Amino acid sequence: MEISNRTELRVCTTHGEYEAMLYTIGDRVMGGQCQACAKHKEQQAQERQRVVQSDQERRRIEGLFQRAGIPLRFQSRTFDSYQANNEGQAKALRKARSYADNWRDNVAAGTSLIFSGNAGTGKTHLACAIANELMGQGVSSVFTTVSDAMRAIKRTYDAGSQMTEVQAIQAFVDPGLLILDEVGANRGTEYEVQLVFDIINKRYENCRPTLILTNLDPQALRECLGERVVDRLREGGGKLVAFTWDSFRA
Repeated sequence: MEISNRTELRVCTTHGEYEAMLYTIGDRVMGGQCQACAKHKEQQAQERQRVVQSDQERRRIEGLFQRAGIPLRFQSRTFDSYQANNEGQAKALRKARSYADNWRDNVAAGTSLIFSGNAGTGKTHLACAIANELMGQGVSSVFTTVSDAMRAIKRTYDAGSQMTEVQAIQAFVDPGLLILDEVGANRGTEYEVQLVFDIINKRYENCRPTLILTNLDPQALRECLGERVVDRLREGGGKLVAFTWDSFRA
């Protein structure tokens, strides 16, 4: 089949005169369109695709916030709304900001974080500020207390449960960031301690950071969770941030 091409001077109602490229394949003549019009149509198509992708990303991020389980009181907490009135609070704020700012490095190293201190000292505020910052960037995050996590896992033992124990544990392993609150608030059974270990260990193995909130001091935390768990939390540069000041609520 004979193929040839030629040019022809044409007039576009939008862009005026242009040199059209025509392709002849057998007895069919193809081409001839205004290149400026073609480029404009391509740009419009690309813009529509960007809008679609942006809308999809917006809905995905909205879904992350809805599934995060962050308590209503803390859903709007940010770094800017945290009041640092002394050097200890300012240091905690800097470490929390740095943790979010260096998220990629923390994921690569599997770096976890422990906030330790009395109730009302701002641990949950800064933890949720980290989660809110990361979810805004598309990182999945889940906030749960230890007791709520245990209840979710134990519900799988009920007759008619649609989820297995393995699937329930995996739901706490999958998120990019897991915030585990009230660690050590209640002395769990040996089985519950083992479940907490399983969650943290699986996250450790997959380089998924975990943020622990506890009222326990470092030694008491080791006695509660065990050396293996705390060592995994501290590996990869994991830090313990001590919240040593009085309660904000007071």
